[in-house]
Amino acid sequence: MANSQQQNNASTQYEGNYQGHYFSEKGFWQKITGLLGTVSQELLEKALWLYHAAIHPNTPRRAKITAYAALAYFISPLDAIPDIFTGIGFTDDLTVLVLTLNTLARHITPEVKVEAAKTLDKLMSQFRNLGRAFAKDPVIFQEAKDAKALPKPNSAN
Repeated sequence: MANSQQQNNASTQYEGNYQGHYFSEKGFWQKITGLLGTVSQELLEKALWLYHAAIHPNTPRRAKITAYAALAYFISPLDAIPDIFTGIGFTDDLTVLVLTLNTLARHITPEVKVEAAKTLDKLMSQFRNLGRAFAKDPVIFQEAKDAKALPKPNSAN
C-alpha cells in the first residue's frame, strides 16, 4: 500500500512538473488565439480536444501527461517543420495531435468534444468581433492582436 501511495505521489509530481515546465496555460492560449483565422479550425479543434481531456477530472494521470506532451509540442516554437512555412508548417503539429488523439481515444469523450466545441465557438465569436473592430478602426485591431487580447474563454457555462 505504501508503494502504491509513493507511485501516486511521484506521478502527481511528474504531471505537475511536466505541465508547469513544458506546457503552460498562457502559452497554449496565446498559440490558439494567435492562430485564429490563419489555420484550419480542425487543427484548433484537435488541440482543444486534448486540452479539455487533459483538464478533465476523470482523465488518468498518464493520459494527461501524454496530452500535455503533445500540447507542449504544439505550442513550442521548435518544430520538426517550423510553423512559418505556409501550407506545411503545421503538418507536424497536426500529426502529433492526431497520433496523440488516437492513443487517448477513449479519453476523448463526447463531454470533452462538447466542451472543446463550446470553447472554439467562443474564440471564433471573439475573433469575429475583433474583425468587426478592424473594419471600424485598424489601429485598435492591431493593438488587440499584438497584445493577444483575445482572452481565454471561461470553460464554465
